[in-house]
Amino acid sequence: MLSDFPDRKAIRAYGILNERTMTAIRTFFLIDRQGVIRKKWVIDNPTTTVVYSDILLPDIRAIVGKP
Repeated sequence: MLSDFPDRKAIRAYGILNERTMTAIRTFFLIDRQGVIRKKWVIDNPTTTVVYSDILLPDIRAIVGKP
């Protein structure tokens, strides 16, 4: 979880700023050891969407090469 209020520099840099509400769009990032974003999951409706590990883990395992 990241908060960079009031400047919002990080959420602007990551491209997840909701310009209408000036808040971050709920997003999960998989960032490798070199700092490269390998995968991004954007949550369409954070008030009703629950993200379970079985949604994220298959992609994470595929990217890092572990079963």
